[in-house]
Amino acid sequence: MTNKQLINARWRYTDNQLKKYYKRFGNVFSDIKQELIELFKELGISRPSLNSVVSSKINRKYDRDKRDWKERGIITPYFQFLMDTTTKLTYSNLLKIYVMALYLKYQKKEFDECKNLLVSVANDTYRQAEKELNRKPGKDLTWSMIAGWAIIQTINVPFESYIEILNQTASEEASRIFINTINQDLILEESMLSKMIDKQLHRFISVKDGRYSGLLENTSRQIGNMAYTQPFPNHKVRFVAEMDDRTTKMCMSMNDYIFNTKDRNVFYRYSDAAKSKVKYDIQGLQLGVNLPPIMDHFHYCRSIVSYQTQLTSGEIKMMTRINNIKLKNIRNITLDVVEEEMNAKPVKKATYWDINGTKYPLAKGSVYFNVSEEARNTEIAQWFSKRTGKTIELQPVVINPPHTKTADFITLEDRQKVELKDFDIQNYNASKNYIDSKLSTGYGQANHFILDITNTPFSVEKAVEDLDLSLSYANKSFVDRVYLKYHDMLVGIFERIQ
Repeated sequence: MTNKQLINARWRYTDNQLKKYYKRFGNVFSDIKQELIELFKELGISRPSLNSVVSSKINRKYDRDKRDWKERGIITPYFQFLMDTTTKLTYSNLLKIYVMALYLKYQKKEFDECKNLLVSVANDTYRQAEKELNRKPGKDLTWSMIAGWAIIQTINVPFESYIEILNQTASEEASRIFINTINQDLILEESMLSKMIDKQLHRFISVKDGRYSGLLENTSRQIGNMAYTQPFPNHKVRFVAEMDDRTTKMCMSMNDYIFNTKDRNVFYRYSDAAKSKVKYDIQGLQLGVNLPPIMDHFHYCRSIVSYQTQLTSGEIKMMTRINNIKLKNIRNITLDVVEEEMNAKPVKKATYWDINGTKYPLAKGSVYFNVSEEARNTEIAQWFSKRTGKTIELQPVVINPPHTKTADFITLEDRQKVELKDFDIQNYNASKNYIDSKLSTGYGQANHFILDITNTPFSVEKAVEDLDLSLSYANKSFVDRVYLKYHDMLVGIFERIQ
């Protein structure tokens, strides 16, 4: 599946729910607007009395209403503070308090609606993950289980507290309109509140060109990605960005990166704050860093991570378009991405080191296999055999005779020495040709090289361009062939143009 197909499949249910909740919240804010108009008429405050102390009759009604608000449980700490600090209750203060009470009456309804949406989204992505991981269905996620995930990243505030902040801001906006209308001796018209109410609605949820945004949209993506990854043990996931004209540099720089969901990840990512790529060394997936929404600032983000880490040849070709790169020093002899498995042979393991006809048997401390590298080399050898059909023999490390350089593999059909070059992202330097640096370390080891660029911070196109430049240098004359590995694909087999 392409990035767009993966993302649309992940968010299909969420987008349908956002459409439904956009209508629900539109009705809620329409009701708020009508009640504000009725409240303004009921209070009947004139300009001369705006800053006067309220009458005893109004004060008694206010005391009754305070008891009612308390019984209904709508008094928040800020609302209590607002009432407690009002020593002399003027009509202006009374207006602010009643407007705040109106918004708080709807706040519980808003929060309950938000909870229902977020729980349903969480369970949808949770079930998607269970299916992809072939796990038996577990119990439904509840609000108490996911509430800790609902943090507003840009200000590090819990979701419920942020809704309170939004309503506090909304009530202050409505109070200003009321007071300005009274001071100017105007009649409050519905149209005077419509623009304000639309703005308040759009803070919760908005839609433009078929794309939703606002608090509910952003938090739904956040909860959805958390529910997809957090309930499960460590797995590999691929970062999938929606590659269009709205994609941020942050998401674009991580597209197709492979991450551990729980184990350590070391990678480079564009930082909007630094205006450059920054190295990250973190444990697992960290919300806003390598788990979407990616947040250096508040923005629209549909990116996901996917357990579908393998790409098809069509996706690779569409993503890389390497055949369109103008090469000067190398040619791609595959002409296409090699995806089909060939007649893979069992990986063999050398029992001795042969140099110029002299055989050195395996011996501890002199000719041996490095345990820390053997598993990785076996994995690559199996992959290489599947992609080329050749029989691969793992080669030992040779300490004695001294200064002996060995390749990682030998292809038994033609006795070609092949060296694997992984990329250590911790030591990556963006100012250098990293491909060239890696190949330089292979002098005397082999003439054929496997470059695995899966977890590099540069694109396949960039790797091919750097390889083309590297093989123009005289000191790379020992390099005859390079196999470019990206994920599970053999993207290209590149030979020097003689």
